[in-house]
Amino acid sequence: MAFILGLMMLTGFDPSVLTIPVVHAEPDYSTTTLKAYAQSIAERDGLNAKRFIGTLECESAWIWNAKSHTNDHGVAQINARWHPNITKEQMYDPYWSMEWAANEWKTKGVRGAKQWVCYKNLYL
Repeated sequence: MAFILGLMMLTGFDPSVLTIPVVHAEPDYSTTTLKAYAQSIAERDGLNAKRFIGTLECESAWIWNAKSHTNDHGVAQINARWHPNITKEQMYDPYWSMEWAANEWKTKGVRGAKQWVCYKNLYL
């Protein structure tokens, strides 16, 4: 390394002219990845994984930017009217919204899960 630095100094090479390309990877919102993440959340939080995943799949079909006619947004179909403190950015972040949904289920039990029409239609 010292040799290279010395050579650069001798030749007058200015290392500040080097540019390092920055690669911005797109987030993985594939159905497979989102389902696996939902499964891991359910296992971590002690939720019924089949029901948690089934509800999310029914609500949004794993479409991260889904929007319903009732003003529900994202994978977890969070209702903007009932949850004005949640930003659209959060609603459309599938990982954030699944974490939020799991917390609703975990802290409120079936009452939390009943917020989702699909849960009521599929499991009650």
